[in-house]
Amino acid sequence: MSISAERDRKMKRILFVDDNPRVLEGIRDGLRRHRRDWDMVFTSAATEALSELDAGPFDVVVSDMRMQGGDGATLLAHVRDHFPETARIVLTGYSGRDAVERLLPVAHQFLAKPTGATRLADVVRRVLDVQALVNNPAVRAIAGRVERLPSPPALYTALSRALADPDSGSAEAVAILEQDAAMSAKLLHLANSAFFRTAKRITGIQAAVRHLGVANIRTLVLGLEVFRCAQENASVAAGPLMSLHRHALLVQQMASHLDANSSSREEASMAAFLHDLGLVVLVSELPEELAANLARAETEHRPLYEVEREVLGTTHAELGGYLLGLWGLPYPIVEAVANHHAPGEIQDSEPSLIDVVHVGDALIAEATPPDTRYNADAFLQLSPASVARLGIEDRIDALREVAGALVARQRESHGEGDLFGGGQP
Repeated sequence: MSISAERDRKMKRILFVDDNPRVLEGIRDGLRRHRRDWDMVFTSAATEALSELDAGPFDVVVSDMRMQGGDGATLLAHVRDHFPETARIVLTGYSGRDAVERLLPVAHQFLAKPTGATRLADVVRRVLDVQALVNNPAVRAIAGRVERLPSPPALYTALSRALADPDSGSAEAVAILEQDAAMSAKLLHLANSAFFRTAKRITGIQAAVRHLGVANIRTLVLGLEVFRCAQENASVAAGPLMSLHRHALLVQQMASHLDANSSSREEASMAAFLHDLGLVVLVSELPEELAANLARAETEHRPLYEVEREVLGTTHAELGGYLLGLWGLPYPIVEAVANHHAPGEIQDSEPSLIDVVHVGDALIAEATPPDTRYNADAFLQLSPASVARLGIEDRIDALREVAGALVARQRESHGEGDLFGGGQP
């Protein structure tokens, strides 16, 4: 069952919290037609919201940033700690970078006011779809066969919490990174690679953070921790992980050419870098089944995810989304990872992270010579719907050239941008 499959038909409970009565009334009126599907409760203060939560569970909480009796971040932190299965959405007029970073550890999704009722309803529906993914029996069955299901990387969690503190900044990030010598060395390695071009050699983690940017550092840390965990499994051959890591970096770079929205750039970067998280887990934990599915896909000239759905009942993309959902990452990232092979299943006229990751993945797959690719993306077809939603029809040939240049540049670097170093596999 895909993430866009039929949802649980029982009525979902949604809690809306905003101290502006006119906003609450507007939401109530705009979502009136969903009353048969959703049990919606509206409150104007954090204290009232806490009472409603104590009275019974909610599937989704949509909260403003500032309100009477507390603030949105504090309320959502309480929801995260005491009701971890509840999805948390921020709907606020405070869209500055500091506000967003403070909310990252407590909110699954961030919406800036004004957001129309149609858009809000669409976001709530898609959040419910992500919840259905985490409860999907087929995905859970595969995850249950994995002996060492990865935990949320501690270094990433520490960085996220530090950056959520308005009194901290890059200096705090540097202090956290310097406590992990291996990660610091790898970030310096990446910062000096041809892949992340620099005019002069970077010798310290502070300079690396300044060069790569705090947001990019956080993305790289999460991805590198995932690959490092897989590498520590002594039975795993380095070649597949090396190829997956190189591909992840390429898709991440390609995403930066596709997403012009600065407010979602970090999410696009992270979703692109982690889009094959499920493959990393399968390479590490179920390599024989993965190899068999890859061989069948190649023999039948079909995308791997189609074969996986027939054999496993789910795909590596959905397994990756499942893990990210368990880790509490923002829902747009979870959704993008889980759906990046089949964006046409998402019924939305607006571009999304799914489109960015899918197009980046497909263009890099096209540009990568078969002899250097771990063949998971062979036969993946570029979705015309994603191209149209991103509005890049007239740029697609130029973007193919960009993808080719990125692949060529990585090959010229002789592996210096990947987690393992060394030459081509």
